[in-house]
Amino acid sequence: MENAKETMGRGPEASSEARAERALDAAWAITEAGLDAARVWASYGLRVGKLAVETHAHVLGRVADALFALDAAIATADAQAVTREGEALAEPSASEPSAPSVEGA
Repeated sequence: MENAKETMGRGPEASSEARAERALDAAWAITEAGLDAARVWASYGLRVGKLAVETHAHVLGRVADALFALDAAIATADAQAVTREGEALAEPSASEPSAPSVEGA
């Protein structure tokens, strides 16, 4: 009879412990599912980020090439302008008086 009393006395405690165990198992399963979903989203985000950086790097490379070409074009235009100005200064214009010539000196 003592055994029956012990079983009956632990009955509510045993079922309470079993319910707590099931609740903890369910909570752990939900936590694991949440962590799995987070890992999947993190992996996706990192892949998308990598693609975005690669795309931006390609575009920025093209922009850098265009800026270099523009710089070269400006330098060429400046050099041509300086050459033209130098030629214009070397040739006397018709509006400027020429220096008197000294003949028979």
